[in-house]
Amino acid sequence: MIGRLSERLDGVAERSLPFLVGFLVLLPFAIAAIRILSWDSGSPLGDWAALDLDVRSGPAFLGSYSQYGFRHPGPLFIWWMSWPRLIASGSAAYLVGMTALAAVAACLGVWIAWRAWGRRVGFAVAMSFVLLAPLTGWSYVTSPWNPMVGLLGLPLLVVVAAAAWDRDVVSSVAAVAVASFLIQAHVGNVGTCMAILTVLALGQLRTDARSDLRKAWGAAAGTALLLWLVPGVQQLVSGRAGNVWKIMRFSRNGPIPKTGFGDAMQAGMRAFRPHPAWLGATNVYEGVADHGRPLWLLAPLGVGMVLLWDRYAGGTSTGEGGGALGVEGNGRIGERVARRLLGIAIVGWLGAVVMLGQGRGPVRAYYTVHLESLAAVIVASSVSYLALRGLRLSRGRGGDWAVGFHPWNLGRLFPVVALAGVVVFASMRTGSLEPQGESPTPFPGRSRSSRIPRRLHWALEAGSSFRSRRPVGSRTRSSRSPWALSLH
Repeated sequence: MIGRLSERLDGVAERSLPFLVGFLVLLPFAIAAIRILSWDSGSPLGDWAALDLDVRSGPAFLGSYSQYGFRHPGPLFIWWMSWPRLIASGSAAYLVGMTALAAVAACLGVWIAWRAWGRRVGFAVAMSFVLLAPLTGWSYVTSPWNPMVGLLGLPLLVVVAAAAWDRDVVSSVAAVAVASFLIQAHVGNVGTCMAILTVLALGQLRTDARSDLRKAWGAAAGTALLLWLVPGVQQLVSGRAGNVWKIMRFSRNGPIPKTGFGDAMQAGMRAFRPHPAWLGATNVYEGVADHGRPLWLLAPLGVGMVLLWDRYAGGTSTGEGGGALGVEGNGRIGERVARRLLGIAIVGWLGAVVMLGQGRGPVRAYYTVHLESLAAVIVASSVSYLALRGLRLSRGRGGDWAVGFHPWNLGRLFPVVALAGVVVFASMRTGSLEPQGESPTPFPGRSRSSRIPRRLHWALEAGSSFRSRRPVGSRTRSSRSPWALSLH
């Protein structure tokens, strides 16, 4: 009798577990959206005003306007930001839209990971996404500024690309769709996204299952064609006046000097300093030069040393099995997933550095968003791999040492309890979101009654940048402002 009841409870728990995880992941984002909707929303200013103009101007065929004379590659971000105006007005509509976009990114990443690698990895990915939002700052995650799409969008791309490595059709489609959205939202994501998609295609080629490869590539190509149809037609119709031609012309012959790989690599190293943006640093999007040493690089270097030891000293870390979708048959699957995430994130980070070095102008604040997000993935996957490897070695065996989910055993409820704790922490941190107040530095031509969020006020300068010649500790108005008035 008791055994039969336990089996029924176990079955109910297994069926309801995905819904419970989805609810927990959505909860902090829902609380953030409710807080935003409770504000007395004011008129959007700066780049938000440009977004508002694009949304109100009817169907968009290209992306947001750039100060360099072109528009960002595609209209997907503007299309997404159109529906929140049905439930809110003013700035709140776009804040809610960005919050909903972040929630979709988190849920999609968890679903892809759960589907590809099972519930244990799904729990880890869920906690990572939920933690990244409050640690980076809810004010950044909910900001409807198109560069901020990469805060959760690029970690999502790394997850879906890792899942698509085994030629899964759904994950391949998701990888192309996420990359397309990121590129269309901001042209600065081109280098990162193309580097990740290239290494994914090369990884998928290493197989004898050509039928699976054709299905994955065919579905991915169809998705790309559909999502790029509108900006592609605009380019074909406009010829040399097309948007893509304008972007290429600026990249080749723009009047602004190129950034250079030295400054780009310095910006990339900043993402690994002891207190980076993904751990709550408030000056990452400002013009204050931070000369902290990249100590977090010790984590991926540690993984590299372990892998070299395994290769040349006869160790074993790769493991076999557990590769099918939804299969958790081998305890080493966590190590394999962590290594794959680490490799893809490193490729994306290198692509971001190269793209930044080939760009023009100083290293502006919004150019470093993708570097910070990818650094978070690199460090998290490295630490996870080292922890899993150490735990496996401490137990002295490489079998399936992880336990399953049983609701009557509190010890086996640890993943649920841990995720719930992370959700509570993230929900409490939504209190950092503040209602709109009067702008301390109103724009020319606007009255002082213009209202914008106090923690998201805009500076009058054209954009914050790293100033390597500024004396350490010096401050200017632009160094105190996390945002800049530049139609990037």
